[in-house]
Amino acid sequence: MSPLDDTPSPAIDLAFLQRYTLGDADLQKEILELFAAQLETSLGKLKSAETAQEWLRAAHTLKGSARTVGAGSLADSAQAAESISDPSDPDSRHKAFVVIEREAQAVAAFLSAHRP
Repeated sequence: MSPLDDTPSPAIDLAFLQRYTLGDADLQKEILELFAAQLETSLGKLKSAETAQEWLRAAHTLKGSARTVGAGSLADSAQAAESISDPSDPDSRHKAFVVIEREAQAVAAFLSAHRP
């Protein structure tokens, strides 16, 4: 949400992406397509992580790729998952994953609605 009103922030900050790509629309499209294709894989790696190290690596990777495309809320959720006090605790990981999955669904819906 915007701090000044009740309007929810977009799942992807397209203005950020435009600045990041120096206004190159073809590059923006390519980056978003790559991110959309990778998103399910990233979620799968988080969900199937068997060790704390696998969990941390998957959360870190998702955080970085989400930040790159301007998916701030998803990146923040991945950062929170990366920062849980005990990444080997299945309950903590599950709670973090539920939040990430919700944010990822919002990003996927945004991407679907904004396809060129």
